[in-house]
Amino acid sequence: MKMRAVLVCVLVLAVTSCGDWAESSESRALSAAAAGVRKYAGEVRDKLRQDLQKKPLADTLKEIVGDETIASTTLLNSGSDSSSRFFADFAIVGSGEAGGGGDYKQVAVRLCVHYSGMVGISGQIDMADLKCPEGLPATVRGVDVKKNISLAS
Repeated sequence: MKMRAVLVCVLVLAVTSCGDWAESSESRALSAAAAGVRKYAGEVRDKLRQDLQKKPLADTLKEIVGDETIASTTLLNSGSDSSSRFFADFAIVGSGEAGGGGDYKQVAVRLCVHYSGMVGISGQIDMADLKCPEGLPATVRGVDVKKNISLAS
């Protein structure tokens, strides 16, 4: 009888541990995706700061959207005025993965960002959270977008 009770306890521990491990794999994958997307959002800001000193806004935005090596970037809206101020709104989606074997998880997160600054002038490019609009794809590059995130961690 004691042996049966021990086996039941071992089985319960094994099952609950596997469940916790799968949840932590997803949590780790979400953390990795969020860190990668936030880092890439900073790289977009840096590219805008550099390229807008020597290139037209439209060309720079096209390059950002066309470069999908790190994240999938969608231009939501953009514009400029006669005083050379510009804005560009992007939805940036990146994925993260964690675990292995039966507990492998791959997930994606989306970050919507509003950038603003001056075209043709070296200076500050501001970056702020933007509420992601409805209707953006739920799956990007075959990975489900689990949640929208903000610039803050």
